Amino acid sequence: PNMSGDEVFAKLREVDSRAAVLIASGYASDQKTKKVLENGGLGFIQKPFAIEDLAIQVRECIENSEKS
Repeated sequence: PNMSGDEVFAKLREVDSRAAVLIASGYASDQKTKKVLENGGLGFIQKPFAIEDLAIQVRECIENSEKS
């Protein structure tokens, strides 16, 4: 609570610099989202989303992180 998504991302990276992050947001063109993706966020999914779409995005993030 009381933290924005980009603040949570920064804290996660302080704890574990390899933390895998998939962003879920209702804002498609948010500058904070863009910044997180540029700094190592693995993917983005637009809210609202179906569980099947979330599963696809998670799989893609896993596959992309394994390539790195």
